[in-house]
Amino acid sequence: MFAETMKSGRWAALCDFPAWGDLAPSWHAELVGDDLLVQHDGITYDGTFPANREWRTAARESGFIVAMTADIIHPVQMGVAAEQGSAYALTIAYREGPDLGPTRATWLTAATAR
Repeated sequence: MFAETMKSGRWAALCDFPAWGDLAPSWHAELVGDDLLVQHDGITYDGTFPANREWRTAARESGFIVAMTADIIHPVQMGVAAEQGSAYALTIAYREGPDLGPTRATWLTAATAR
């Protein structure tokens, strides 16, 4: 069921770069302070995402972020999921919101827990 849900949301297998390498239509991400807001088809997903200055600069200059997910319990399992072909990626248009002070994280993994 997880794989079908990912495919219906325009996610593609992590190993299939051509399928997720372009911006996903109708997906948008915005970082406001430490809150990452991701919008798709009128629904907003939000979560805490402390990002350092380098991450923010790279995301702002490129205009996109890559989100990754898998049916895992902890982000440390992402490598195994990728090797098994059960990890998914999505390239999302990105913009910054107000209150953009530097913080801690250096990469994005949107991991879905059971």
